Amino acid sequence: MRVSRAQHEVAAEHLPARPSWIAVACSQPWPCDPARRHLATGTGGGTALAVLMATYFEDFCRDRRDAPLHVAFERFLAWTRSAHRSE
Repeated sequence: MRVSRAQHEVAAEHLPARPSWIAVACSQPWPCDPARRHLATGTGGGTALAVLMATYFEDFCRDRRDAPLHVAFERFLAWTRSAHRSE
């Protein structure tokens, strides 16, 4: 299944500034809480959310080669399981 990023745009104020991956509006590490809520709602959660976040994880790893992978995993992927359970 291919998830189109165009279908799941994050509200403009909570997009990541690249290559820092800090949310433009709140200066928090992206995906910030508002972005996570928007992404979970926009994808319907579950597999679609996990696939979308995996593509962002890959982009982050390319931009931030210095970031520890376990931190990046927690930031981009681990939360998608709890987003799925809370539906």
